[in-house]
Amino acid sequence: YLDKKLVYWSDNSFEIPSVYDDSLFSKQIVFIHNGWFRVRSESSGNERIVLLLRITNDYGFDNDIVKNGFVKDFNLPENTKLAFDKGLRNLT
Repeated sequence: YLDKKLVYWSDNSFEIPSVYDDSLFSKQIVFIHNGWFRVRSESSGNERIVLLLRITNDYGFDNDIVKNGFVKDFNLPENTKLAFDKGLRNLT
């Protein structure tokens, strides 16, 4: 982002805001369109770089072509779930 306006985006599988949204990118994990992402944001002057690492796909449906779940590069078991409950510790 330059002066809070998007100047470059390297992924066309989902859209991000064309104007920088601090309420979205100040969180550590966010849901954008079809997945959960880990956010990292750095700024210098009027420039801001936002890095998004896709953690899971969540399309709202699942079929032979579209698959929900963790990105395969993580090599996690199929039944692994993403949870935000701090009290949840079930790691089986």
